[in-house]
Amino acid sequence: MNDVQNEEPAVAERETLRCQLAVIGGGAAGLMAALEATRRGLDVILLDRLDDLGGNAARAAGHAAFESVEQRNRRVSLTKEGVYQAMMELSDWNANPSLLSRFVERSAEVVDRLLELGIHYDKVIAIDPVHQLTTSHLPTGRMRAVVDVLSTELERRGVRIYRGFRAEQLEVAAGSVSAIVARNNVGAELLIQPCAALIATGGYAASPKLMRRYAGLAKTPSAGNGADTGDGLALAAMAGGHASSLIGAVLVAATTNGRPLTDDISCACVQPTLWVDGSGRRFCNEALALALYRAGDIVARLNQGFAWSIFDQSQIDKLIHSGARRGMGSAILPGTKLTKLRVQLEEDLAGGETAFRADSLEELAGLIGVELEPFINEVSQYHEACAEGVDHRFFKTHNLDPLLHPPFYALRMEATALCTTGAIEVDEFLRVLDHYGNPVGGLYAAGNDAAGPWGKTAITTIGGAPAGFALTSGLLVAEHAAGWCHRH
Repeated sequence: MNDVQNEEPAVAERETLRCQLAVIGGGAAGLMAALEATRRGLDVILLDRLDDLGGNAARAAGHAAFESVEQRNRRVSLTKEGVYQAMMELSDWNANPSLLSRFVERSAEVVDRLLELGIHYDKVIAIDPVHQLTTSHLPTGRMRAVVDVLSTELERRGVRIYRGFRAEQLEVAAGSVSAIVARNNVGAELLIQPCAALIATGGYAASPKLMRRYAGLAKTPSAGNGADTGDGLALAAMAGGHASSLIGAVLVAATTNGRPLTDDISCACVQPTLWVDGSGRRFCNEALALALYRAGDIVARLNQGFAWSIFDQSQIDKLIHSGARRGMGSAILPGTKLTKLRVQLEEDLAGGETAFRADSLEELAGLIGVELEPFINEVSQYHEACAEGVDHRFFKTHNLDPLLHPPFYALRMEATALCTTGAIEVDEFLRVLDHYGNPVGGLYAAGNDAAGPWGKTAITTIGGAPAGFALTSGLLVAEHAAGWCHRH
């Protein structure tokens, strides 16, 4: 294949373009929508504010689907009815029942599409087998491979793709989408006049202001590519749309500050050892970490925005030689030996900011900047609980391991936002709704920009749910937009 840049349309300083469907955002939802729309005969233009397509989906491991051919081939006993019921209950019955039903019913078609394009699946798993359903479909090459396959197919079909262009204005005339203005960082401008438009910009996890406003998380950085800054919300508002009353669902993980989630040391920091906050005090039952993402949720709510995981040498050795009690998504499954931990630990110890080692607990307290007396009291109480076999304070009954073998370690654990799930008010067809509940003609939102399937809760028991919904909602938008465009 030729160099991608050589295949991109040439852009004058200002250019007016026409198309049937304009897709704003080249993540999983946007790519799937563009491809499906092209398959249905629509002329499509796709914009992405970054040069590299895929959005945060390219960093994901897999996507959810229900009663797919891959699940049937592996004899996964899971039903759409059971998934639908579980997701309604997990949303506290706030999910849009019709939209959720369409997601659950149609998700398996995404697997069929990707298989046709040459994607292979390594496995279908429950990343957290205790708390999750077996819904996460892991492609060979993970979601990066899906992004590459979709992008390549769009290029093969001649779809006009404009990388590095950020949609800044969205105009409506006579109740329908009429124009989109997009610009790049060197001043080139596109005026696109579409029949329909899809907002698929990925949510707002990278906007501290919006995270504070909608999720109440002022100190939680994004783990994504930094492009999900709430552009979709702003564009929808220009067209008469609005944020959902249920906006605020955020998928939060915990990691060692500055480290990728897939690093061994990130996995180590969320093991259910002894955790203390910035003042040196315990704050929860550490075994909650065994339920994926719960560590991130609780650390994000701490006043200081971080916590310390405390280890002794024997616990570090067990992680290396016996394996992790809690995994880190599909990258590190429970029981995986953290063979890179020793090297990564030495790297972070040398940095002197996120990892510390000391020959005594008193010395460790000084290194991490907590008050000595409260910290030592917490450790003493924890040791008493370990000896008794039950922690009456936080009701921890397993993973009670005392700190007896120096040297002692502290790893800084911080919450990081993986994505926001739900923002713009839409109906069951993913049409953006105005304040009166009426659809804005030809305007859609999908993926993390669309509210509805989650209520106000990030659905953590359905592995791959955000990516699964992104792909499926892109498919559904293309289907409805094709009808709209053919009628208009």
